[in-house]
Amino acid sequence: MQETIDAIEKAKWEVVAAIHRAGRAFDTHSEYPVLLGRLQDCLKTLEETKNQAVRIKSAADSDPGEPYFAGRDSEFDAAS
Repeated sequence: MQETIDAIEKAKWEVVAAIHRAGRAFDTHSEYPVLLGRLQDCLKTLEETKNQAVRIKSAADSDPGEPYFAGRDSEFDAAS
């Protein structure tokens, strides 16, 4: 699960970088505010997603006997 959290955090930094790049490249374009708003929405969604992943990880760490988490050695096992 930590790998998932780390990947989400990396994606957040990529969106921040995209916001900066877009600002330099398109700040005078008439549709820039729409682009900026969508990128900011992405950032907010990723933050909410990370928070949810942290809550799930915390629940799994605090109760490893929980049937949903029992016997799962990797995050990919959860998908199967």
